Amino acid sequence: MNKKFLISILCVMILPVVAAASGTAGAEYLKIKLGGRALAIGGAYAAIGDDIESLSYNPAGLTFIKQKQFHYSHMLYLDGITVSHISYGQVLDTSFIEGNVGVSLTFNWDTLIDNEDAVDDPVSFQSFVLSGTYANKLSYFFPSEIADMINIGLTVKVINETIGYNQGSTFGFDAGLQFVPPGNGFSAGVSIINLGMPIRLIRGIVEDGDPSLTEAPLPLTLRIGAGYKLVIDKDNTTRVAFDYIQDFADYPQFAAGLEHSLSGLIHFRLGYNTFADTRSPAYASAGVGITVSQFEVAIALSYAYRLMIWGTTNAPEQDHTGSIIFKF
Repeated sequence: MNKKFLISILCVMILPVVAAASGTAGAEYLKIKLGGRALAIGGAYAAIGDDIESLSYNPAGLTFIKQKQFHYSHMLYLDGITVSHISYGQVLDTSFIEGNVGVSLTFNWDTLIDNEDAVDDPVSFQSFVLSGTYANKLSYFFPSEIADMINIGLTVKVINETIGYNQGSTFGFDAGLQFVPPGNGFSAGVSIINLGMPIRLIRGIVEDGDPSLTEAPLPLTLRIGAGYKLVIDKDNTTRVAFDYIQDFADYPQFAAGLEHSLSGLIHFRLGYNTFADTRSPAYASAGVGITVSQFEVAIALSYAYRLMIWGTTNAPEQDHTGSIIFKF
């Protein structure tokens, strides 16, 4: 059997096996997205993601990279939570298979979680997610003119969390595709994030009377996006993007973003992300990026500022994200 066809069949077969049911989800930290560029445009990245930041939104976006890319992102999130992310991607060209591959590690931690209504002492929290991604054009497996316009990607990840003395782990999958017809600036994308087995905490210390810990499914999320790239002239390019985000254990979200680039050097970004219900916050975001290129090396610096708007009852909160991408 053709090895390309075999690999594609295995990828398709594995997804239904690990699909999680809807309901109350665990591992809520998997909802925290990263990347200075993507966050600045509201997280509307399913269709226009074309660099290594795509790994958090749509793994099919990794198909676009033509050089090695090293990415580091650091977020100062709400309530003292800190999130760090490191990833690497490159073109893969072997006798067995071709395409693009990436690996990433995301680490979350909070030094102290204190519930004022509980009698227990405050506890620490930390988690890490280690993942590997493969992406390519669909035409690599099924040659055709239409398939050459479709990017596909699959991510496999290991998830681990520790809360006080309690620890849990599981594995998950992300899968996505992008439709990018040549010449007209339009793109569309769809991804399914956090397919996987439920996560269950195991007590490190057990005392008489301790309640058992139950399993909780991962926050299964569907993203559907559309984008458009407008080339105004050789020095001015504008991108607009829209994403519909359905967390199957929560209300839908809508994200919109705009990015304007001057000479491919300076990038100005705006975004907005809101839930369909009034109890959840909306995020207004803004950011700037600088890309410096010399010979075959480029460095892209990005900063994103997000304002969390809860409505009239709670004061706004904010978070900051900085990231750097080396292309070589």
